[in-house]
Amino acid sequence: MQLKALMECSFHDAVAAWNAGFQDYQVNLTMTVRPFLSRMVHEGLSPEYSFLAYDGDRPVGILLSGIVEHEEGKEAYNGGTAVDPDYRDKGVGYLLVKAALDKYEEEGADIATLEAISTNDRAIHMYEKHNYGIVDHLAMMGKKGERTKGDGTLRMAKLTNSQLDGIDFHDEDIPWQTRILHIKGAEAFAFYDDHLVGYTVITQAFGESGNRERVLIYQLEAADLNETSYASLLQTLYQEFPADHYSVVNIRKSHPLYEVLLQEGFETKIEQVWMKRKMNLT
Repeated sequence: MQLKALMECSFHDAVAAWNAGFQDYQVNLTMTVRPFLSRMVHEGLSPEYSFLAYDGDRPVGILLSGIVEHEEGKEAYNGGTAVDPDYRDKGVGYLLVKAALDKYEEEGADIATLEAISTNDRAIHMYEKHNYGIVDHLAMMGKKGERTKGDGTLRMAKLTNSQLDGIDFHDEDIPWQTRILHIKGAEAFAFYDDHLVGYTVITQAFGESGNRERVLIYQLEAADLNETSYASLLQTLYQEFPADHYSVVNIRKSHPLYEVLLQEGFETKIEQVWMKRKMNLT
C-alpha cells in the first residue's frame, strides 16, 4: 500500500477513489471531476494536505483536508475519508488519517476536527484510535410544507464578512462546513431591535420563475442565549425570506436553537458526530 499527497496525483484518480469509497454511503456523495474540484475550492480543502492510497496503480482510498487560521487557533479539517469496500478492514483508513495528522502537525495546527455520520461506528472507532473525541452531536434539519409566514418584529441588514467577524458575540467554535468562507453563495445578515440582537449566515435557492424555493441556514446566533431570542430571530427570518422550505445545516444539539427548531416543526434528516483532536499530544 502506497500513500501519496493529492498534489502528486491526478484528479481523475482522486474522484475514482472518492466515488468507490462513498458508493454505499448513507448520503450520495459520488461526483465527477468538475464538482469535485468546485467542492474542494469552496470548502477550503487543499491537495497539499490531502492524501490518496494506492494498491499498485489502483486508487483505493482518499482523505481530503484543509487548514485555516482563526481566533480559536489553527484548525485542520478532515473533509472526507473514503476507502474502497474491497479494502476496508485492512488498515487503509488508519494509514490515511495518520498521514493527515502528521501533516497537520508539520503545519503547526492546534486542533483537528471532522464530522462523521453518527451511525458509522467503524469510522468513529477509527478516529477515536487516533485520539479524536466526540464533542457534540450535529443535526441536518428541514421544515417542509407551505410557504411559512413569520411574525418577526426585528429588522435585518446585510453584513460584510469583516463586519460579521467583528460582532462581539460572533461564535468561532463551529463546524467547518458552516463557516461563511467555506459556503458557496453565502450571505450574512444582522438582526436589530434598538441594537444588534443577532446574526445569520444563509444561502438561497430560486426556482425558474424566480420564487424562493429554499433557504439554508448555516449560522443563527442571538446575543442573548435563550430560546425566546432564537424564536424571535427565526420568525423574522421567515418574514424577510419567505420560502417553500427551510433547512438548517449542522446545528449542534447542545445549542439552544436546536430545541426551538424542534418546536417549530423542523425534522432531523441526518445526524452526525462532531469530533476534535488536540494536536501536539506527544
